[in-house]
Amino acid sequence: MGRQTRTVGGAVESVLPAPSHDHDHDPAAPPQRPSAKLADRPTDKPTVTDQPAARPLEPPESVDVLIVVLIVGAGPAGCAAAITLARAGRRVIVIDKATFPRDKCCGDGLTTGALRRLQALGLDPTDVDGWQWVDDVRIRSSRGRVVSYSLPRGAAGHYAAVAPRLSLDHALVGLARTAGVDLREATALTGARLIEGGVAVTAESGSGAPVRMSAPWVIGADGMWSPLRKLLDPPDPADGPPASQYLGEWHAYRQYFSGVTTPESRHLWVWFE
Repeated sequence: MGRQTRTVGGAVESVLPAPSHDHDHDPAAPPQRPSAKLADRPTDKPTVTDQPAARPLEPPESVDVLIVVLIVGAGPAGCAAAITLARAGRRVIVIDKATFPRDKCCGDGLTTGALRRLQALGLDPTDVDGWQWVDDVRIRSSRGRVVSYSLPRGAAGHYAAVAPRLSLDHALVGLARTAGVDLREATALTGARLIEGGVAVTAESGSGAPVRMSAPWVIGADGMWSPLRKLLDPPDPADGPPASQYLGEWHAYRQYFSGVTTPESRHLWVWFE
Protein backbone atom coordinates (compact mmCIF):
# COMPACT_ATOMS: atom_id res chain seq x y z
CA MET A 1 0.00 0.00 0.00
CA GLY A 2 2.91 2.27 0.25
CA ARG A 3 6.65 2.21 -0.28
CA GLN A 4 8.64 1.69 2.90
CA THR A 5 12.14 3.11 3.21
CA ARG A 6 14.57 1.72 5.74
CA THR A 7 18.30 1.93 6.31
CA VAL A 8 20.44 -1.20 6.23
CA GLY A 9 24.13 -0.66 6.72
CA GLY A 10 23.68 2.99 5.79
CA ALA A 11 22.04 2.25 2.46
CA VAL A 12 18.46 3.10 1.59
CA GLU A 13 16.34 0.06 0.93
CA SER A 14 12.81 0.36 -0.47
CA VAL A 15 10.40 -2.32 0.57
CA LEU A 16 7.04 -3.01 -1.02
CA PRO A 17 4.68 -5.13 1.11
CA ALA A 18 4.11 -8.58 -0.35
CA PRO A 19 0.60 -8.76 -1.76
CA SER A 20 -1.86 -10.96 0.01
CA HIS A 21 -3.81 -13.29 -2.25
CA ASP A 22 -5.98 -14.91 0.40
CA HIS A 23 -9.05 -12.76 -0.07
CA ASP A 24 -8.44 -12.13 -3.75
CA HIS A 25 -8.55 -15.86 -4.32
CA ASP A 26 -11.58 -16.42 -2.08
CA PRO A 27 -13.50 -13.17 -1.54
CA ALA A 28 -16.02 -14.96 0.61
CA ALA A 29 -13.39 -15.96 3.16
CA PRO A 30 -13.74 -14.35 6.60
CA PRO A 31 -11.60 -11.25 7.13
CA GLN A 32 -8.25 -11.62 8.80
CA ARG A 33 -6.48 -9.21 11.08
CA PRO A 34 -3.63 -7.22 9.56
CA SER A 35 -0.34 -9.06 9.36
CA ALA A 36 1.82 -8.91 12.48
CA LYS A 37 5.07 -9.02 10.51
CA LEU A 38 5.64 -5.30 10.93
CA ALA A 39 5.16 -5.63 14.68
CA ASP A 40 7.79 -8.36 14.88
CA ARG A 41 10.55 -6.25 13.36
CA PRO A 42 13.20 -5.09 15.83
CA THR A 43 13.17 -1.40 16.65
CA ASP A 44 16.93 -1.19 17.03
CA LYS A 45 19.36 -0.72 14.15
CA PRO A 46 19.28 -3.64 11.67
CA THR A 47 22.29 -5.89 11.22
CA VAL A 48 24.96 -4.28 9.06
CA THR A 49 25.40 -5.93 5.68
CA ASP A 50 28.17 -5.87 3.10
CA GLN A 51 26.26 -3.32 1.01
CA PRO A 52 28.18 -0.02 1.02
CA ALA A 53 26.42 3.20 1.92
CA ALA A 54 25.14 5.31 -0.95
CA ARG A 55 26.87 8.29 0.67
CA PRO A 56 28.45 9.07 4.07
CA LEU A 57 26.01 9.16 6.94
CA GLU A 58 25.71 12.21 9.13
CA PRO A 59 25.86 11.85 12.92
CA PRO A 60 22.61 12.07 14.87
CA GLU A 61 21.64 15.52 16.08
CA SER A 62 19.23 16.98 18.59
CA VAL A 63 15.65 16.56 17.43
CA ASP A 64 12.27 17.66 18.71
CA VAL A 65 10.63 14.22 18.43
CA LEU A 66 12.18 10.73 18.54
CA ILE A 67 9.84 8.00 17.35
CA VAL A 68 9.95 4.43 16.10
CA VAL A 69 8.15 4.90 12.77
CA LEU A 70 7.47 8.07 10.82
CA ILE A 71 4.97 7.92 7.96
CA VAL A 72 4.83 10.63 5.33
CA GLY A 73 1.35 10.78 3.81
CA ALA A 74 -2.05 10.24 5.46
CA GLY A 75 -3.90 8.69 2.53
CA PRO A 76 -5.25 5.12 2.62
CA ALA A 77 -1.76 3.57 2.44
CA GLY A 78 -0.29 5.75 5.18
CA CYS A 79 -3.29 5.37 7.49
CA ALA A 80 -3.41 1.59 7.00
CA ALA A 81 0.27 1.26 7.89
CA ALA A 82 -0.14 3.57 10.88
CA ILE A 83 -3.16 1.70 12.24
CA THR A 84 -1.39 -1.65 11.91
CA LEU A 85 1.73 -0.40 13.68
CA ALA A 86 -0.14 1.44 16.43
CA ARG A 87 -2.18 -1.64 17.26
CA ALA A 88 1.11 -3.56 17.48
CA GLY A 89 2.29 -1.15 20.15
CA ARG A 90 4.64 1.02 18.10
CA ARG A 91 4.85 4.79 18.49
CA VAL A 92 3.87 6.24 15.12
CA ILE A 93 3.65 9.76 13.78
CA VAL A 94 2.00 10.54 10.45
CA ILE A 95 2.48 13.87 8.71
CA ASP A 96 0.57 15.23 5.74
CA LYS A 97 0.68 18.64 4.12
CA ALA A 98 -3.10 18.65 3.63
CA THR A 99 -5.88 19.46 6.07
CA PHE A 100 -8.61 16.83 6.11
CA PRO A 101 -11.13 16.39 4.68
CA ARG A 102 -9.36 16.97 1.38
CA ASP A 103 -10.20 15.65 -2.08
CA LYS A 104 -8.16 13.54 -4.49
CA CYS A 105 -8.71 12.89 -8.18
CA CYS A 106 -9.60 9.21 -8.15
CA GLY A 107 -11.98 6.74 -9.72
CA ASP A 108 -13.33 6.07 -6.19
CA GLY A 109 -13.78 2.35 -6.90
CA LEU A 110 -13.10 -0.25 -4.20
CA THR A 111 -12.35 -3.81 -5.30
CA THR A 112 -13.11 -6.96 -3.35
CA GLY A 113 -9.55 -7.06 -2.01
CA ALA A 114 -9.73 -3.43 -0.91
CA LEU A 115 -13.05 -4.03 0.87
CA ARG A 116 -11.62 -6.98 2.79
CA ARG A 117 -8.60 -4.96 3.88
CA LEU A 118 -10.72 -2.01 4.99
CA GLN A 119 -12.89 -4.43 6.93
CA ALA A 120 -9.82 -5.88 8.64
CA LEU A 121 -8.78 -2.36 9.65
CA GLY A 122 -12.19 -1.88 11.24
CA LEU A 123 -13.58 0.76 8.88
CA ASP A 124 -17.36 1.13 9.13
CA PRO A 125 -18.89 2.06 5.74
CA THR A 126 -21.58 4.07 7.52
CA ASP A 127 -18.82 6.49 8.56
CA VAL A 128 -18.06 7.28 4.91
CA ASP A 129 -20.37 9.84 3.31
CA GLY A 130 -21.34 8.86 -0.20
CA TRP A 131 -20.49 5.16 0.18
CA GLN A 132 -22.31 3.22 -2.52
CA TRP A 133 -22.42 -0.57 -2.89
CA VAL A 134 -22.12 -1.93 -6.42
CA ASP A 135 -24.50 -4.79 -7.22
CA ASP A 136 -23.93 -5.55 -10.90
CA VAL A 137 -21.52 -4.97 -13.75
CA ARG A 138 -22.49 -3.73 -17.20
CA ILE A 139 -20.01 -4.10 -20.04
CA ARG A 140 -20.60 -2.10 -23.20
CA SER A 141 -18.75 -3.02 -26.38
CA SER A 142 -17.52 -0.55 -28.98
CA ARG A 143 -20.54 -1.52 -31.12
CA GLY A 144 -23.00 -0.62 -28.39
CA ARG A 145 -23.85 -4.10 -27.15
CA VAL A 146 -24.39 -4.28 -23.38
CA VAL A 147 -23.86 -7.46 -21.34
CA SER A 148 -24.87 -7.66 -17.68
CA TYR A 149 -23.17 -9.65 -14.94
CA SER A 150 -24.60 -9.91 -11.44
CA LEU A 151 -22.30 -9.95 -8.45
CA PRO A 152 -22.97 -12.50 -5.68
CA ARG A 153 -25.59 -11.60 -3.09
CA GLY A 154 -26.33 -12.71 0.44
CA ALA A 155 -24.07 -13.98 3.18
CA ALA A 156 -21.02 -13.92 0.92
CA GLY A 157 -20.82 -10.16 1.46
CA HIS A 158 -20.18 -7.35 -0.99
CA TYR A 159 -17.70 -7.45 -3.83
CA ALA A 160 -17.45 -3.84 -4.97
CA ALA A 161 -18.25 -0.34 -3.79
CA VAL A 162 -17.67 3.30 -4.62
CA ALA A 163 -16.57 5.82 -2.01
CA PRO A 164 -15.47 9.42 -2.67
CA ARG A 165 -11.88 9.98 -1.59
CA LEU A 166 -12.97 13.17 0.15
CA SER A 167 -14.90 11.15 2.73
CA LEU A 168 -13.02 7.82 2.59
CA ASP A 169 -9.66 9.35 3.45
CA HIS A 170 -11.23 11.50 6.16
CA ALA A 171 -12.79 8.41 7.77
CA LEU A 172 -9.44 6.57 7.71
CA VAL A 173 -7.74 9.56 9.36
CA GLY A 174 -10.31 9.38 12.15
CA LEU A 175 -9.81 5.62 12.49
CA ALA A 176 -6.04 6.11 12.76
CA ARG A 177 -6.45 8.64 15.55
CA THR A 178 -8.80 6.28 17.37
CA ALA A 179 -6.04 3.65 17.20
CA GLY A 180 -3.68 6.05 18.95
CA VAL A 181 -1.76 7.41 15.97
CA ASP A 182 -0.26 10.89 16.31
CA LEU A 183 -1.48 12.28 12.98
CA ARG A 184 -0.40 15.82 12.14
CA GLU A 185 -2.27 17.62 9.39
CA ALA A 186 -1.00 20.74 7.61
CA THR A 187 2.56 19.54 8.21
CA ALA A 188 4.64 19.56 5.05
CA LEU A 189 7.84 17.60 4.58
CA THR A 190 10.74 19.95 3.89
CA GLY A 191 13.82 17.77 4.29
CA ALA A 192 15.05 14.22 4.90
CA ARG A 193 18.54 12.76 5.20
CA LEU A 194 20.23 9.60 6.37
CA ILE A 195 21.86 9.65 9.79
CA GLU A 196 23.37 6.98 11.97
CA GLY A 197 20.57 4.66 13.01
CA GLY A 198 17.82 6.02 10.79
CA VAL A 199 16.50 9.08 9.03
CA ALA A 200 16.26 12.69 10.19
CA VAL A 201 13.26 14.59 8.85
CA THR A 202 12.35 18.26 8.92
CA ALA A 203 8.82 19.53 8.38
CA GLU A 204 6.88 22.76 8.58
CA SER A 205 3.66 23.01 10.55
CA GLY A 206 0.63 24.97 9.47
CA SER A 207 1.78 27.89 11.61
CA GLY A 208 5.11 27.94 9.81
CA ALA A 209 7.02 26.56 12.79
CA PRO A 210 9.76 24.06 11.88
CA VAL A 211 9.62 20.55 13.32
CA ARG A 212 12.55 18.12 13.50
CA MET A 213 11.97 14.40 13.85
CA SER A 214 14.13 11.30 13.81
CA ALA A 215 13.13 7.66 13.38
CA PRO A 216 14.89 4.37 12.56
CA TRP A 217 12.02 3.50 10.22
CA VAL A 218 10.36 5.80 7.69
CA ILE A 219 7.50 4.89 5.36
CA GLY A 220 6.94 6.97 2.25
CA ALA A 221 3.20 6.92 1.54
CA ASP A 222 3.29 10.27 -0.21
CA GLY A 223 2.23 9.23 -3.69
CA MET A 224 3.87 8.30 -6.97
CA TRP A 225 5.96 11.51 -7.04
CA SER A 226 7.06 10.91 -3.40
CA PRO A 227 8.97 13.95 -2.13
CA LEU A 228 10.49 11.68 0.52
CA ARG A 229 12.00 9.40 -2.12
CA LYS A 230 13.45 12.37 -3.99
CA LEU A 231 15.01 13.76 -0.82
CA LEU A 232 16.63 10.46 0.15
CA ASP A 233 17.72 9.63 -3.39
CA PRO A 234 18.64 12.95 -5.02
CA PRO A 235 19.72 12.89 -8.67
CA ASP A 236 23.41 13.01 -9.51
CA PRO A 237 23.93 15.83 -12.04
CA ALA A 238 26.70 13.81 -13.68
CA ASP A 239 24.44 10.84 -14.35
CA GLY A 240 21.08 12.53 -14.72
CA PRO A 241 18.04 11.68 -12.62
CA PRO A 242 17.77 8.04 -11.55
CA ALA A 243 14.97 5.98 -13.04
CA SER A 244 13.11 6.03 -9.76
CA GLN A 245 12.74 9.81 -10.00
CA TYR A 246 10.61 9.82 -13.14
CA LEU A 247 7.55 7.65 -13.64
CA GLY A 248 6.21 9.17 -16.85
CA GLU A 249 3.30 11.48 -17.49
CA TRP A 250 0.02 10.59 -15.80
CA HIS A 251 -3.27 12.39 -16.36
CA ALA A 252 -6.57 11.69 -14.63
CA TYR A 253 -10.06 13.07 -15.10
CA ARG A 254 -13.12 12.57 -12.97
CA GLN A 255 -16.74 13.58 -13.29
CA TYR A 256 -19.71 13.15 -10.98
CA PHE A 257 -23.38 13.00 -11.96
CA SER A 258 -26.22 13.86 -9.61
CA GLY A 259 -29.91 13.00 -9.68
CA VAL A 260 -29.38 9.46 -11.05
CA THR A 261 -32.26 7.49 -9.52
CA THR A 262 -32.58 4.54 -11.93
CA PRO A 263 -31.14 1.09 -11.10
CA GLU A 264 -28.09 2.03 -13.18
CA SER A 265 -26.91 4.10 -10.22
CA ARG A 266 -25.87 0.85 -8.51
CA HIS A 267 -24.13 -0.68 -11.53
CA LEU A 268 -20.48 -0.65 -12.46
CA TRP A 269 -20.18 0.32 -16.12
CA VAL A 270 -17.20 -0.66 -18.27
CA TRP A 271 -17.13 0.97 -21.72
CA PHE A 272 -14.97 -0.06 -24.66
CA GLU A 273 -14.65 2.65 -27.28
